[in-house]
Parts: sequence; C-alpha cells; structure tokens
Amino acid sequence: MTQLQLTQKQLTGFDDSRFQDFRELMVKHLREQVGGDFATQSDDDLLKYVDTGVTKAKSYGATENEVFGMYIIMMTEFGDDFDSNSEYPWAKDSLTDKTVKDANDRIRNTVSLCSFYLSNLNE
Repeated sequence: MTQLQLTQKQLTGFDDSRFQDFRELMVKHLREQVGGDFATQSDDDLLKYVDTGVTKAKSYGATENEVFGMYIIMMTEFGDDFDSNSEYPWAKDSLTDKTVKDANDRIRNTVSLCSFYLSNLNE
C-alpha cells in the first residue's frame, strides 16, 4: 500500500487556508453575533480588526486560531486596549503570567478572568 506523504510546502498551504477560513468566520461572527458597530462595517474593516487582534494575541505568544478568536472577542467586550487598560490590570497580569508556560493557556485563563469580571459587575 502506498503511503501518502505531504511536503512542508503542502502543510503550510493547509495552515494558510485554515487561517484564511478563520478570518472569514471571524468577520461573519463579528457582524452577525457581536453586532453593534461591527454589523455595519465593511469586510475589509473587519478583516483589519481581526488581523489587529491576531497580531496582539501573537505578541503574547498565541499560536492557535481558536485562541486568536478568544482574544478578539475580549477586545470587543473590553476594548482594543484591554490588555493595557488600567481598569483591567488582571488582564495584563494574566496575559504575561510566566508561571503558565503555554501562551495559549494564558489567553484561555484571561478569558476565564473576563467571564468572572463580567459575572460580578452586577453584584
């Protein structure tokens, strides 16, 4: 039986394709699920917003599309600068917590802190 072998170029092509699919899905999510100002923005503007979020998430070491999406959603909830906003010091602390080795996990932890913060706003 012949074994299928993929080249690095093919694997990179698959990753690039998955990333482009992610970007398009995020645009749709921002427009249809987040709504508000996002509902009326052009695809190009939303793609720029997504790319900004990806770049910021990568600056903290993120490598996964799912985690990029989490970071972008935190931006929509707390502002593009939530990671440096003095109103949310816990965000920067969590994103830079070197006791958590995996950067993707640091962002997941920050999402949990965001949920905790939001759940306590009314109390």
